[in-house]
Amino acid sequence: MLPLMGENAAVSIFDGHETVVIQRVEGSQLVGVDFSVGDRSPLYCTSIGKAVLAWQAPEFIDEVLHGPLERHAMGTIVDPAALKAELEVIGARGYAIDDHELSDHMRCIAAPIFERDTRVRMGISISGPDNRFTVEYLDSLRPTLVATTESLSTQLGGTPHAPDGR
Repeated sequence: MLPLMGENAAVSIFDGHETVVIQRVEGSQLVGVDFSVGDRSPLYCTSIGKAVLAWQAPEFIDEVLHGPLERHAMGTIVDPAALKAELEVIGARGYAIDDHELSDHMRCIAAPIFERDTRVRMGISISGPDNRFTVEYLDSLRPTLVATTESLSTQLGGTPHAPDGR
């Protein structure tokens, strides 16, 4: 995996109600968010978690929605109906954003990787401090991120995201 736009990037896999970082690429920026291999994050309040969760079975999504949704930061979505609506948006557009949901000073963007069996078990996220990672900057990272995950999906025999192609 190449550094995406000079930012720290991570590949994470789905594990229960969390994702786990399995590969990390350090960017060239002096200030970044430093996730390490093995770090775990909740599905419902991270870009990578939501990017993976959006393509899980409806029964599993309901399980997460009805589990404890604890506030981690000012933007954490703790209302099940609002989180369900967010997952539907993610499913339609093919990527997820964390806007102060895990940390009050961080924003992230992530996209899923589709495998041959159409399952989504992993994805790639790019994270950074909110003073640099504005909403506009996240949008500028999106094309490269999505192109990278689509290429990996194709290499794994999966079909890259199609709107509502869950």
